[in-house]
Amino acid sequence: MNQQPVPALRNIETIPITDNGKDYILLRDPSGFSEKVLAVSPEVLPILALFDGQHSLDEMAEEISKAIGEPFPAENLKQLADTMEDALFLMSKSFFKEQKELQERFRLSKIRQPVMAGNGYPAEVPALKELLEHYLNSPDPEDFEPEKPEKSLPTGLLLPHIDLVRGGPSYGRCYREFSKLTGAFDEKPLLIVIIGVAHGGALSPIVIADKDFDTPFGRFMLDGRAKALAHARLGDKPFDELWVHKNEHSIELQIIWLQHILKDREVTFLPILAGSFSAGKSGNPADNNEVKNTIETLQQIENSHDGNVLWVASVDFAHVGPRFGDIDPVEKSFLSQIARRDLEALEALRNTDARKWWESILKDDNERRVCGFYATYLFLELVKGSKGFICDYQQAVSNEKDQMVSFASAIFTAN
Repeated sequence: MNQQPVPALRNIETIPITDNGKDYILLRDPSGFSEKVLAVSPEVLPILALFDGQHSLDEMAEEISKAIGEPFPAENLKQLADTMEDALFLMSKSFFKEQKELQERFRLSKIRQPVMAGNGYPAEVPALKELLEHYLNSPDPEDFEPEKPEKSLPTGLLLPHIDLVRGGPSYGRCYREFSKLTGAFDEKPLLIVIIGVAHGGALSPIVIADKDFDTPFGRFMLDGRAKALAHARLGDKPFDELWVHKNEHSIELQIIWLQHILKDREVTFLPILAGSFSAGKSGNPADNNEVKNTIETLQQIENSHDGNVLWVASVDFAHVGPRFGDIDPVEKSFLSQIARRDLEALEALRNTDARKWWESILKDDNERRVCGFYATYLFLELVKGSKGFICDYQQAVSNEKDQMVSFASAIFTAN
């Protein structure tokens, strides 16, 4: 008899793939506590839905028997449950023990190790330099008229965090223009605040990493004074969900570019991931006290820094197609609709108007799944008064037309 409830399935990502003409679903842990990836047939998904923490194996077998109209032995489910348990995909005692140990180990570490080196970009310095130089020499896009920034002090950069295979030219076009403006910085240490996206999910409006970040180029140093000021004003909450930084790529992908462009400058940085918050009845983050306090704290960090401050937003825009839950494949007419909405949002970027940016995304209730929605809002509040120049806008469509991700790059300069 199998009467004990099976532990509930954790928040596991499902990725449909086709291999040799056969369909599979890949299961992976987006939070990074498990490094295992399992492939199951699509027929297994309804069974996994029964892993809710309420059903025993016998009760699951009974539910399945009713659905298929014939007996289904509970023993057939045990192997699946054991596999999920071994992969740490269930909310079991063994998972919580492993989770606690991993979180504590990362909390105590002084350095955040790179997770993209060797898969998202070359791990060897010569090859990495060659790749970045290749993208820095990307020609202007044929389908978008780039706006050249005025020769003034750069205050901010907005860039994608999509992989370099799809987004490399867009990164390169923006960082190329940025490199022409770095002479406007004073000779004092430059503070860079990078605002990425907590793809693994976070309950706090922002999550700050109290660590240096390592890359093949070497150590990117945390600004201890900025971190201390943030902690003094915001308390422990922005540091409580530190784990989301461990496998998040959106900050790391900007660091390698900044190290390459600013290799001759003294630079420190503050790594921030945008999490979540309750917008309340108004639907506007400006009415949330935590968000307001966050913005005021970051403004105070800027005002107290003896030197220039550069704000960097690492964000993508729309995520559409069956891969992201839509029914229909991505077609040209649909792409045109997405482009119109994105370009409307880009107008808010040019004017550094955070409210209009927010409203432009809410107009369709973020139907196109702009993952940098909140991070971009924070960024625009922090570069308010600057002038934005859109360097690029692109849509990356898969060959199968099952997904499209849009993204842009922009430079902001002092008026």
